[in-house]
Amino acid sequence: MNGSSVNLAGGSHLQAYKMHQLQTILDYTIQQKSVEDRETEKLKSRLDTVISLKDKANRELRSDLSSLEDELVETKMEREYLRTQWIEASVAKEQASTKMQELQQKLSAAQQELGALREQNELAAQRVAAARG
Repeated sequence: MNGSSVNLAGGSHLQAYKMHQLQTILDYTIQQKSVEDRETEKLKSRLDTVISLKDKANRELRSDLSSLEDELVETKMEREYLRTQWIEASVAKEQASTKMQELQQKLSAAQQELGALREQNELAAQRVAAARG
């Protein structure tokens, strides 16, 4: 009996040792899990920050895009207005040029008629002078 009590005591000691080893492994595992959880939380926090920054940048980009689209529409309208103005100015210039040519032709004709009338007047004056003379 004495031998079996030593055996039981030795078995109890071995069991306690194994329990201690298991507790140490469990404590280490819990500690590692805690470290991993903290790292995971840090990564989640960083990811949330990145997502927040991305969302803010996307909102700003959408706003900038909307502003650029508005400016593009305004620019196109202004370009169309200026094109219309340019066409109207070109037409007015062409009309003025045509009118100027017509007036120059009338002036030229009037100057020729004036020259002819002066010549006739000169001839008439010469005839009157010859008739008097």
